[in-house]
Amino acid sequence: TLAATKSDLQNRVFHSNVEIELTKSELEREMNNRARAEQALVESESRFKVLYDNTPSMSFIVEEEGEILSVNRYGAFVLGYKRDDLVGNSIFNTYHPDDKETLQAHLRDVMQNQSTLHHWEIRRISSKGETIWTWETAKAITDMLGNLSILIVSAEIDKQDTG
Repeated sequence: TLAATKSDLQNRVFHSNVEIELTKSELEREMNNRARAEQALVESESRFKVLYDNTPSMSFIVEEEGEILSVNRYGAFVLGYKRDDLVGNSIFNTYHPDDKETLQAHLRDVMQNQSTLHHWEIRRISSKGETIWTWETAKAITDMLGNLSILIVSAEIDKQDTG
């Protein structure tokens, strides 16, 4: 009958509207969760950047071949460069010429033994040609996309105090 069909149709419309409202509510909740997660990520990245840039050690992220992917503010300052002058260039340019083969061997070792922390003492060269002795710690790292690189953290040492 027509009345039964009309009632059935109204019932379907009502249930469809309820489903639409529930879906809309779920989408709004998901959008709010995503916005909070994005905000938390922005805040986390900001804290990391402050820590990375202001730590009193030189920090470099380099490719296996030595191309500088990132350098913290302190590292660029100690070596007398702007960060933009270092990123994209070879890390080997920041080391004493007599230590470049040694550095190359260290970087190879880091890549061959990726789960290990590696340490060495080596000479850096500033933009003014001054020798800076450093104690370095390095480790292979993987970014979120699975790209492998090397983190090198260098602390200046006073060679006179090392015996």
